[in-house]
Amino acid sequence: MTAGSHVVKLTAKTALKNNWLKCIFACLSPIFCFFVLVNSASYVSYISNDAAGYAVLAVMLIFILMPLLLGTVRFFWRMIFGAEDRQAALFYYFSDRQKYKRAVHMAAAIVLRGIGFGIILFFPALILDIFSGAKFYDLINMPIPIYEKNIKEVDVFFNKWTRF
Repeated sequence: MTAGSHVVKLTAKTALKNNWLKCIFACLSPIFCFFVLVNSASYVSYISNDAAGYAVLAVMLIFILMPLLLGTVRFFWRMIFGAEDRQAALFYYFSDRQKYKRAVHMAAAIVLRGIGFGIILFFPALILDIFSGAKFYDLINMPIPIYEKNIKEVDVFFNKWTRF
């Protein structure tokens, strides 16, 4: 059963009492870290190429930002239940090799699961695009359906009107 809004508001007020500065710091730390990572990845992209910049950003997000975000979630979770942690608790998953490995393993699992679901969900659209395209009909020597010929005319019609 989900808690009502009154219970959520009361829990939030109780947790934030005398902890406003800690919470602001806890929220801004991952954001600042993200900006630093994006700037360093853009520098790598400027030096070499865009693909290297994206690869560096992905690696840094998995190995640096994800453990920090997990530490932030842990910090807020413990604050809700009354623990008096310092701001250094955000870096909890960087404190021990085993904890860091668990955080990176979780981040990698989330990324791989997202890539897998993305491929699974993109595959039907790719098949539909291949089998409904004009090149497919040319390959099997069939006449192109009327709707396929008209798509380019409709596109030209709409592009003409969107230029103004």
